[in-house]
Amino acid sequence: MEARNNLANQLKESQSKYAYHIMALNAAAIAYGVNTSIGLNITNQILPLGIAVFLWLLSLYAGLKYLQFSQTHDYLNIQLIDMETGQHQLTGRYPEKIQIGTTSINDFMKTASRKTSFYGKMQDWCLYLGTISFIIWRVFVMLPYNFERYTRSNNFGQTKWD
Repeated sequence: MEARNNLANQLKESQSKYAYHIMALNAAAIAYGVNTSIGLNITNQILPLGIAVFLWLLSLYAGLKYLQFSQTHDYLNIQLIDMETGQHQLTGRYPEKIQIGTTSINDFMKTASRKTSFYGKMQDWCLYLGTISFIIWRVFVMLPYNFERYTRSNNFGQTKWD
């Protein structure tokens, strides 16, 4: 039983570390995106950058909600164990109260579990989509510059008679 608890604690710790790392990555990406946009005129070309920063903000929010619902799930799990063992202050050792309490807590745990899963997936997908949007913006910014350099170096736009 102790080995199982240790593994469960390690899993929980690694999941939390992952969420914190993704949140730190989002914060760095937001800072970089905002810093990159300083001095740029607001045009259609900057729209993908704005979308990227928005998605990274959304990912950061989702990471915070993931951690919140994860902690709620852990708290409810402890309450459930206390109820099932007759140590909870509200139910004591009364079977009827234990039955009602465990049913209620199981329902709350299912909701917390669904929300934890939703926000975890949302955190990842918003990070990925924000990165893709940033790459699209970067390509839009680079295309006119590279096209102009390419055409000048190959003498495009000039006829034989010039």
